[in-house]
Amino acid sequence: MGYLFWAIALQGRVIGIISNFAYATPVISLILPAIFLKESIEINMFIGMLMIFCGIFPQIYRNLREN
Repeated sequence: MGYLFWAIALQGRVIGIISNFAYATPVISLILPAIFLKESIEINMFIGMLMIFCGIFPQIYRNLREN
């Protein structure tokens, strides 16, 4: 199912922007259990998610400026 959504996202979109979201997989794998299974997100997990987002967003911003 995930590969289907990935293939759909790559059609007609800028690959440089979409490919950066591959790094968001660990973040999604922490957020979804927290929402649906009521798992707790500890401080070290939260810091890791922030670090991932701090790496993704500058790349997306740069790709948007270039296109």
